Amino acid sequence: MDNYIFAYYQKIKDGSIVVGKWVTLLYENIVSGIENGTYIFNQQKANRAIKFIETFCRHNKGKLAPRPLKLSLWEKAFISCIYGIVDESDKRVFREIALFVGRKCGKTLLASAIMAYEVYVDGEFGSEIYCVAPKLDQSDLVFSAFEFTKDKNPDLAKRTRKRKNDYIIDSTNTTIKKIAFNEKNVEDIFAIHYPEEWKKKHILLVDDVITSGSTMFSCIKHTTPIRGCRVSVFSLGWAHK
Repeated sequence: MDNYIFAYYQKIKDGSIVVGKWVTLLYENIVSGIENGTYIFNQQKANRAIKFIETFCRHNKGKLAPRPLKLSLWEKAFISCIYGIVDESDKRVFREIALFVGRKCGKTLLASAIMAYEVYVDGEFGSEIYCVAPKLDQSDLVFSAFEFTKDKNPDLAKRTRKRKNDYIIDSTNTTIKKIAFNEKNVEDIFAIHYPEEWKKKHILLVDDVITSGSTMFSCIKHTTPIRGCRVSVFSLGWAHK
């Protein structure tokens, strides 16, 4: 079986694939950790997730729809890191994941595919899976991609029950729901847990486009009481109403 983490890292090192320094350092750490025993790599678990995605998950838009999804090497390496790196009890090591992907690079499909794997294969009882965005139509992008995969696979559809505002998998009590937040309810979604670490710091808030500014002002609200904490904002644009 192929180890996609090693394959991806090798292409980074020989220059076949160009990435930023932080991605290079991340995979350098993971590869060395697997080699020296810091990390345990369960290749069967990693490849099971990849095989599920490429077998059951489908394109829901464009020329490739409704064909099965074919993952790029970086996506296979990423999924291998999530599901293949485990502890002594064979539980996942990485449980909180932050992935930053540019526009039009397939992040919606990848997110919906990981969602489907969590719903139908991972099997944690009582899982709650949310598609979250500022507006409901934005959160529906991932949600509808998941729905399309479900509907194209009768075995998955049979296991999924539609309720008023969500789906539920009765056998595992797993729910899937799309939700939205807007300027009326973002006021208290942020919290600073270690304010002493923010003292006398200059914080830069980065956003691609500022619309109402409510999210930005909510962040600033929580930093202003901290002594010596200054906040600056960088944005590529401001949407005028």
